Amino acid sequence: MSDDDAQKAGTAGTAGATGTLPGWAPAGGSRWAVAMRARLAGDPRADGLEEFGRHCAEVREHRDKRGGLKKGWFARTGKLLAANADAAPFAREALELLAAGPVSGEYEGLALGLVLAVGRAKDAGAVPDLLALARSAAALGTGSAVGRNDVLAKGAFWALADIDAPAALDALWSLYRDIDYVVLREDGLAPELREAAARMGVPDEVRRERMVPAHGLLPDGAGALGTFGPSGEGTIHGNYPFRAELAVEDAETVVLTWIDDEGKRTSGGQPFRTPTGYKARYGPENVEGVQRHAKRVRETLMLARRLLRDLLQEDLPGRVWTYGDWRPYYIDHPITGVVARRLVWEFAPPGSDDGWVAALPVPGGGLVTAGGAARPVPALEDAARVRLWRPERAGADEIAAWRDRLEEVALRQPFPQIPA
Repeated sequence: MSDDDAQKAGTAGTAGATGTLPGWAPAGGSRWAVAMRARLAGDPRADGLEEFGRHCAEVREHRDKRGGLKKGWFARTGKLLAANADAAPFAREALELLAAGPVSGEYEGLALGLVLAVGRAKDAGAVPDLLALARSAAALGTGSAVGRNDVLAKGAFWALADIDAPAALDALWSLYRDIDYVVLREDGLAPELREAAARMGVPDEVRRERMVPAHGLLPDGAGALGTFGPSGEGTIHGNYPFRAELAVEDAETVVLTWIDDEGKRTSGGQPFRTPTGYKARYGPENVEGVQRHAKRVRETLMLARRLLRDLLQEDLPGRVWTYGDWRPYYIDHPITGVVARRLVWEFAPPGSDDGWVAALPVPGGGLVTAGGAARPVPALEDAARVRLWRPERAGADEIAAWRDRLEEVALRQPFPQIPA
């Protein structure tokens, strides 16, 4: 049964079936609609939620000319939440049901309205469910557009941005990193994220380091790797009639490998030329889509290099992270990590200006000093402090030791950090 058929069947079954459902109850045969009708049928709060429910169900009638929502709808939502103690808990319960499973068929205005109401209620406890909903609606982890619901994904973005809590902002950073469908990430998520970050006073340098997309790539040893393929078979969003691999090999090199139906592999870097006959065989739109994605990855790699170079060159010697804040956006990031692991950093236990240890991060965790000794991250790992190693803080012997170490392991840095 198609979603349209299920919705017609569900609507028919609703009319007069129980005699107790409010007029704003969701129609259709989707998982969420059925569960919500069952809940409303026995919920003593339903009559008291009439005005709030109708308001949420009519959300899509309040769009402005740009496709956004009018401020008046949000203002009215806030007033209804303040006037009815049952409204916010009801919206939260509806969100929990949405977050618990697939949402490809949940096109009801009510679902969107209730999600936005959770954000307007400023409920920081709802962040895990909003994040789960956003990931499900964006079809993250599937490599496929099947099951994606951009309306609810954007609703979850708006709600998270509305909450004004550090946990909500962290969720938005993670979504920006992981969503590789460009239109949804840049048109749906990025404006909300930038506005929320500015409202919460996030410094520009923090925003820049956290708004680096992964483009569907995953860490792969010292580099990163993403795959294209038929729907659901690649790590990169899309449905391609062939397979390809996109690898970030070092801080300068992105390689695209085409794999035809016979398994023949053809590799090359910028400008990512296609093998003869690929466009005729597989369609120019598919081939050019892969090329565009490869170019975006290369642009992001260059962005990561500039970001880290600026940290070294700018007058920011006092920039210090906690290990818990630094690791996901530097070492664990599929693209930024390729650059960051080729630089020397300093690590220290929390709460002291002493005890800094200079080391290279190792893929998968741990550190290596200039003498080649393996070292763990300092005690209380997430609270440990991290800063970029700078030559002006080091003596001549330490600089020489690092120069020898880089030569020994044949590590080419993305820009000169160790003086010659």
